[in-house]
Amino acid sequence: MADLFPECLIQKILCFLRLKEAAKTSIVSKACLQAWLTLPNLKFTVDYHNDNMKIVDDIMKRYRDGKVPIEKFDLSDSNFCSEDFALIDKWLDIALQNHVKDLVVGVCSFPSYPLRIFKFLAVKSLRELVLSNCNLMHVSLSSGATNCHSLRKLSLIKVHLDGNMLPVTTRPEALAATDIPNYTGPRYP
Repeated sequence: MADLFPECLIQKILCFLRLKEAAKTSIVSKACLQAWLTLPNLKFTVDYHNDNMKIVDDIMKRYRDGKVPIEKFDLSDSNFCSEDFALIDKWLDIALQNHVKDLVVGVCSFPSYPLRIFKFLAVKSLRELVLSNCNLMHVSLSSGATNCHSLRKLSLIKVHLDGNMLPVTTRPEALAATDIPNYTGPRYP
């Protein structure tokens, strides 16, 4: 019966389920299996102690190898250490290569995650960027500003940021919204 529905409809339904529930539907039919393997929205809460990093890594490798488009990538953690930052970089690179449109990164670890902001802002497909607990202080403005062609929303929450950096890194007039608590620089719509 599930094979009668188009894959995009099955994916839409699966997007409302948690990952574990969505995975269970893959036994219903081949269409459900294919839809689950190519979900456009990925949301991972990674915990080193629960050992789910390998699962996330395997899923991201499958998306990279299959060049599966990613609409939204939401990555948060409950317990990363700085040694795991290479894995975060790898997963975010895969999301960028697969033309992610909405990107949410929330890292609760200490020290805060050193995000390479210019790499993200240069991606033409990115519409929304939400960053929590990231460190942008290490970014050199000499590494180049970018046009942020498609970025429409930028949210920075508990981000270590040089106050002079925002106007240089974004095309503020193109942003539909900025949400930057405690930011003292110029505000945009």
